[in-house]
Amino acid sequence: NKRNLAIVTGKKPILVVKVTDINGLARTESAAQIGDDVFGTNGDPVNLKSQLFGCSMEKLDVTEGDQEDASLTNGVPNGQGVAPGVMEVTIQLSLQSEGRGTVRNAVTTAVQNAIGESLPGRYQQVMYVLQGCYVECGWAAYAYINSWNSVYQGVYYKHTGVQVHELGHNFNLAHSGGLDGQTYTDHTCMMGNPLYSDD
Repeated sequence: NKRNLAIVTGKKPILVVKVTDINGLARTESAAQIGDDVFGTNGDPVNLKSQLFGCSMEKLDVTEGDQEDASLTNGVPNGQGVAPGVMEVTIQLSLQSEGRGTVRNAVTTAVQNAIGESLPGRYQQVMYVLQGCYVECGWAAYAYINSWNSVYQGVYYKHTGVQVHELGHNFNLAHSGGLDGQTYTDHTCMMGNPLYSDD
């Protein structure tokens, strides 16, 4: 039973997408604030970038979008980067009436149309930030195992423990269990039940 873990060293370009629905529902934070919460671009000392860099013994360097291509705006194609590593899209459906799969697919389509590339494209991970959840809720965030996508609702996009937990799934990590072997009862590991706070 050898696990096939994702590559988690070197530069890891991440795109963060602030989503607005057809009714104007979106996080109130600016794209710059969202970028700071994820990348520390404006001085946030505890964020996804800082924690993955530290936990990897400086072997994993999250970058704000594609920083290798100087022709991009804030690391995003077609002038779509509104802050380093962050873009905004509007989806033509309501968060209040659609389930998470439908919302995720609508966001993916909107991003691909805006940047002119199929996802994940030049990014290793893409994070969707939703205003909240109204249908099929009960989650702070979710991600696909050994994949490129994670989705966050409400304030949870800025909780570093939640960010690291969801990217852990993208890196092919499953949940860790507590002493009783149950999911989410391990509070000592980011793949268990991480701390829910910004810093």
